[in-house]
Amino acid sequence: DMFRAQAAGYITPEERAYLGAWQSSQFGLYEAVESLAGGVRVEDALRGENSIVQDEIYAPTLNPHELYLGRLAPRDDDAKEFILSLVNVPAAEKEKVIAFGRDKYRLYADAHFGATWSDFLREMNYLFNHYLLDMKGEAPVAAGKVALPTREEFEKAAAIGLVTSEALKA
Repeated sequence: DMFRAQAAGYITPEERAYLGAWQSSQFGLYEAVESLAGGVRVEDALRGENSIVQDEIYAPTLNPHELYLGRLAPRDDDAKEFILSLVNVPAAEKEKVIAFGRDKYRLYADAHFGATWSDFLREMNYLFNHYLLDMKGEAPVAAGKVALPTREEFEKAAAIGLVTSEALKA
């Protein structure tokens, strides 16, 4: 948003339009429904909306009935395209990730009167990355004791200026 606003004199009208499309992109959990000539029809598993995706990169590789996390952006020819990256969600996780999204949306909507799915997904889409990390076991819950630095480690840090001498006294 800031780049588009500040770079008005430095980018072409086409680049400005493309950045506008990126700004209006919608994050979602998309299920490939059917392959089409030059594209694919997807259904947003959370919003319940259908879209035709026509891009050269992702559309040809999507398999019907598979689930993907990504951003759909409008193109100037009334088509849509996926931008930046697309993450395939394993089939075994389909119902779990949909339930996760619905649960998080319910909590968000309770705290934000009148919030829509689009509001939630624009502001809180990072939660789905956390879900995927937890699913893979890469974000374990911390357990055990917290290791505190020893006096010697504090002194070494003070010697190179990482902590002050006042921190050593504490």
